[in-house]
Amino acid sequence: MAERDHAAVTKHPSEHAVFFGAKVLNGKPAVAAAWKRFFDAKDAPFS
Repeated sequence: MAERDHAAVTKHPSEHAVFFGAKVLNGKPAVAAAWKRFFDAKDAPFS
């Protein structure tokens, strides 16, 4: 996250990942797409 590398971060979740939040994200592609917004700005939105 600190290096602002979306591709590197999205290598880690399993193809079968399930993330729970406001919306349930099923699978690596859904997680990667949802997390893309955290990499749009120059600085990370959280630490």
